[in-house]
Amino acid sequence: YASMAESLRGGLSFTLSGFSFWSHDMGGFVKSTPEDLYCRWIPFGFLTSHTRAHGAPPTEPWLYDSKRVQDVFRKSAEMKYRLMPYVYAQAKECTEKGLPMLRALFVEFPDDPGAWKVDDEYLFGSQILVAPLLESGMTGRTVYLPEGKWIDYNNKQTVYTGEQWTTVDAPLSSVPIFVKQGSIIPTMPVMNYTHEKPVYPLTFEIFPAQEGAQAAFTLYEDEGEDLGYQRHEFVKTPIICSTLANGYELTVSAREGKGYTVPGPRNLLFRIYSAKAPKEITVKGKKIKQTKPERLEENLENDTETVVWSWDKETGVCSVRMPDKGGNEQIMIAFK
Repeated sequence: YASMAESLRGGLSFTLSGFSFWSHDMGGFVKSTPEDLYCRWIPFGFLTSHTRAHGAPPTEPWLYDSKRVQDVFRKSAEMKYRLMPYVYAQAKECTEKGLPMLRALFVEFPDDPGAWKVDDEYLFGSQILVAPLLESGMTGRTVYLPEGKWIDYNNKQTVYTGEQWTTVDAPLSSVPIFVKQGSIIPTMPVMNYTHEKPVYPLTFEIFPAQEGAQAAFTLYEDEGEDLGYQRHEFVKTPIICSTLANGYELTVSAREGKGYTVPGPRNLLFRIYSAKAPKEITVKGKKIKQTKPERLEENLENDTETVVWSWDKETGVCSVRMPDKGGNEQIMIAFK
């Protein structure tokens, strides 16, 4: 456990020295890793710029005589695959701005005195905060959250107030993850490898900002397996969700760029964690049909014509499904 903590502190120091990408050997390198330590290290290791299980055996999960280890590894791998659109866009921003993928808290919150005192948490890109458990026997930990409101990404219904320490639970199969209010997190379906399917729906998890402010994200896409990005062959799609007094205005701007074309028709799914029931939703001024939450994703990969929305009272999530035409779209969500 001491080595895992040292790896994180060393990595955060390293990335402050001008290196955007950094990872580590999950489970350590020179000794066989106890099962509990391995299960704690794996979800932390997947939330780095690149992920590897490397070192003294056992390193691969199937070398452990435990279904629990394999389940933790699978759950963590699937989490990173879902987050791959976020990871890819953040990686592109790191190369453009020289920012580290794993950031000490004060990189994003330099005016927060508390952020300068934390060396066992980090920001994964600009919008996700990760707090690994770094001591044996822990089932939870205290976490410092910088200014603002923070959503527990593991359940998305628990909200914390920042600029203070708080205690959170963490079972062995997970790691505490938080998203700042005013964030948009793009996700994709879980696959066996990133190019298993050339076309797939994209889901944008939107955690709206306070009234009068915006949540924003720019989706970055390129071919993914060649060096075309070095020739500026890529596209970007800016997305903004403005919080109004009586609802939300979601703006999807036309794709910007050249040299790369999205491989085929696909759907965009917007999930807005609003906790307020919508009265109606319009797209470009036209009212769209409401459907049941369980029916929203029916035939999501093949039907790229349907435009509908749903409200899940249990989770407080408003979802909008629409085809990706690559042009400007304006979605208005009015509260009751």
